[in-house]
Amino acid sequence: MSKINIKPKTLCASAPPQMEAILGSLGIYPSPELAVCEIVDNGAEYGPTSEIRIFLEKNRIIIADDGRGLNKETMREMFQIHRREHEKGATGKYGYGFKASSYFLSDQTAVLSKQGKEFVFGNWKPTPDWKFPIESFSKGEKHYAACETMWDEYRACDSDSGTIVILDKLKFDLHAKKNKASLIKELGQVYGRLFPKKNITLYVNDEVVPMTDIRPATIISDFNEKPFSYEIPNERKTNFTLTVGERQKNDPRGVVIYRNNRLITKDAQLGINYISQPKMKPMQIIINTTDENDDLFKMTPMKTIDKNQKIDADFYNVLVRKSGLLTAIKKYHQDHKSEEEKSDLSPWRHFLQHLAKYAKRYDPIESLINCNKQNTRNGKRNSPSQPAPKKPPAGGTKKKALCSGLENFKGVVTIELLSLGLGGPQCAPEVRQMRGGKPQIVLMFNNDVPFVKELIKTPTSVSKLYVREEYAKALKLLSGKIDEEELKIHHKVQEELRANRDFITMSVKEINTYEGKQ
Repeated sequence: MSKINIKPKTLCASAPPQMEAILGSLGIYPSPELAVCEIVDNGAEYGPTSEIRIFLEKNRIIIADDGRGLNKETMREMFQIHRREHEKGATGKYGYGFKASSYFLSDQTAVLSKQGKEFVFGNWKPTPDWKFPIESFSKGEKHYAACETMWDEYRACDSDSGTIVILDKLKFDLHAKKNKASLIKELGQVYGRLFPKKNITLYVNDEVVPMTDIRPATIISDFNEKPFSYEIPNERKTNFTLTVGERQKNDPRGVVIYRNNRLITKDAQLGINYISQPKMKPMQIIINTTDENDDLFKMTPMKTIDKNQKIDADFYNVLVRKSGLLTAIKKYHQDHKSEEEKSDLSPWRHFLQHLAKYAKRYDPIESLINCNKQNTRNGKRNSPSQPAPKKPPAGGTKKKALCSGLENFKGVVTIELLSLGLGGPQCAPEVRQMRGGKPQIVLMFNNDVPFVKELIKTPTSVSKLYVREEYAKALKLLSGKIDEEELKIHHKVQEELRANRDFITMSVKEINTYEGKQ
């Protein structure tokens, strides 16, 4: 193996880091609301703090607290980009929060702080040699009156200390009514446990933010803040608690993680099987942990955990398997397996409208009503699932549809998912009469046949061909152009093909499950 043992003595020209590149690498938040929370964290951490106020103005956000305030040195430390260790149990992590959130939210950030009778004002915009403009003002000095005016207008409460963060030239519109409501909801959930414990009141435009402590409406088994421990290899033993149950209305689903009583993530999966399935939608898993477990959950410097983050393998084994959580999830899954879940068929609308144009052009279905009446008088059936009525029913089939999104669809062709039995037809067409006497062909697909259910869930190129084929058959069946003998042969062929199709469907599911575990 060749080596080069050279020690260059000549230095190249100075190559300082590009400021915008450094600032841009600090991190990207999932939402502006979570970036605001980072600045609120600072106000709550450097207390004692009793009030934090957020003022939303057009193209501006001001966040004020009544904490202990900053002097020139502590403000410089807050502005400086460097890793700083926090006390055990603090909300902070690396010391990047203020810098990352300020750059994410706005193009101009200033800070006004007060300790006793002295104001300190600084701009978080370093010079090319990374120096920050920070000045202090005592009573009688220039600019003291301007600082006092701003302090009196925006201070959190009647206090001699605290900090005001002014974010101008915003990159997001948080002043709009809808965005303000979203911010208030996020703040209430993030600090729903922490602020009541610290006796901190949070305001947005003088409106008290209601705190929301996320807890299940009903508890599953004995998982009510059940304590567990995990011994990190060659390090230490760490602790966490688990709460499992059915969520309250409008609360987040899936995995919810609190870190030092501050909400870190919600609606997460963390690689846990079954959680993403529709029947598991009511289930909620709450993990209460501390900053000691940040690396186990792979928390980012922005104090976020990706919803699909795969956590440490050994810790996952303790958290999910040894704790009994997976057993509880499987039991809940099994108990709700028989419950009917509705599939959203609204994505089919565009295709059905296209299919209706074909119907109008080549085989107008108005004639099918006359065919139904004529075939009924002749004693014939024109549907493989039920006899044709003398008059098309206004409400259609009495079976409960296992689908949504097409209830009020007015096209001449529509689809439904129905429980027609494993031995029933794959598709049973029916002519209904909508309000105003307009006829409509309804293709009722059998939800009990696995491959049919999988095809109809999503309009893909394959499933569209399948629906088009069933529609062509329906035109022949409903018009009486296929007799009873031909219909029996058709059903027999379907039955023979079904076993192979179901086998393939189940095999694909097993392969996907296996790959998901890897």
